[in-house]
Amino acid sequence: MAWERPSEQLAERFDRLLPKNPQVTRRRMFGCPCAFVNGNMFAGVYQQSVVVRLPEATRSALFEAGRAQPFTVQGRTMREYALVGDAMQAADSYLGSLLGQAFDFGRRLPPKASKTVRAPAGRRRASAQSKAR
Repeated sequence: MAWERPSEQLAERFDRLLPKNPQVTRRRMFGCPCAFVNGNMFAGVYQQSVVVRLPEATRSALFEAGRAQPFTVQGRTMREYALVGDAMQAADSYLGSLLGQAFDFGRRLPPKASKTVRAPAGRRRASAQSKAR
């Protein structure tokens, strides 16, 4: 099955339903909109679905009710994430509630240390050589 780029309508809906909290930051990962809190991703759009990071009990309840499935990418299941299929069909109240729960879960995770951006390897060598002169 070929990868499908998320629709603009879903991306806009995702953005509109995210919690209105200054701690929420938005970034794109692999061309898809995602939401982060304290450096941890808590939700994102994947193809025509929404992915939410939730505690185990909540995920299990969603799986048992048939409202979501484990999020698997390239054969690897992302342990804390649930995939809400065909997110355009879900009610705003339901999807907004899941995004809020995911934000609350993400906010309780330890903050991720920010990564420092390093110069490309060629530039580091050139810089080190100029310092040696």
